Amino acid sequence: MRHLLLLCLYGLIQSVYAQSDAAALAKEANDSLRTKNFAAALALINRSIDLDNSVSESYYIRASIKAHMEDRKGAHKDLDKVLKAHPEHYGAWVNRGNLYASEGRFDEAFAAFDKAEALDSSHPAVFLNRGIAFYKMKHYDAALLYYSKAISLNPDDLMAYHFRAECHNYAGNPDLAMTDLENIIRLDSNDWAAKTNLGFCYITKERYQDAAVIYQMLYSKNSSNPYILSNYGYVKHMLGQTEQGLEMINKSLFMMPGNAYAYKYLALIFVAQNDKAKACEAIEKGLKLGYTAAYGQELLTLKQTHCP
Repeated sequence: MRHLLLLCLYGLIQSVYAQSDAAALAKEANDSLRTKNFAAALALINRSIDLDNSVSESYYIRASIKAHMEDRKGAHKDLDKVLKAHPEHYGAWVNRGNLYASEGRFDEAFAAFDKAEALDSSHPAVFLNRGIAFYKMKHYDAALLYYSKAISLNPDDLMAYHFRAECHNYAGNPDLAMTDLENIIRLDSNDWAAKTNLGFCYITKERYQDAAVIYQMLYSKNSSNPYILSNYGYVKHMLGQTEQGLEMINKSLFMMPGNAYAYKYLALIFVAQNDKAKACEAIEKGLKLGYTAAYGQELLTLKQTHCP
């Protein structure tokens, strides 16, 4: 009897240690997820689940990791486990909606978001992700409405400002995009993406001197970022430093040959130089890389005008 009691006690101690270790591993996995180290996060959460497979939150974390790694089927399976155990798990419904939206299953996405909102209408996540889904559908007015709702619930949410600024740009409202980007920089002066995009807005508004100030600062900190190089290169051209600008744009394309927008810059420069052959070559390359689907009709218009 004494041996049986000791064995039971030993088993209980092992179980407690296993649960403690599983919780620690899950926390490490979540930290790795936040830093976008997805492979490490997946290895950690798998070890956590091996130690204790009764914790729904571990499956929720793993579903998020799998979604980031494009394993949508695996993410759905893990969310099934979470929602079976906890049908009122707000985050699981939001993430299920995101998965459906990423698969183009928008009716199912909005149904999942409806369930999340019914659980908690004061949390910004569901509104932000509704906005993202509408943006994917190119319903910009609806996207802006939900981004704004998310921001009203959390005025310090940098991600929501980023998404709304991008949407304003695509909707043809660069002034409103600039306001959002300036808000981001006010909240986080080290947000290089906001500064890069603000510089781009200055380009669209033909404020090249303002763009040059931003891109010079960004370039001094990161001279190998292809987006900074291509945008700054075009600004250089517009400020009369065309050779240096071309060098920067070509360097950006060497680093990122699939950047269709950089070919638009080249086309505009060659048109300005009256070099139709090079302009048409750049236009064709940009079109083959999907410029029209991603950015609009500008290259097609240039082709019709300069490449009969």
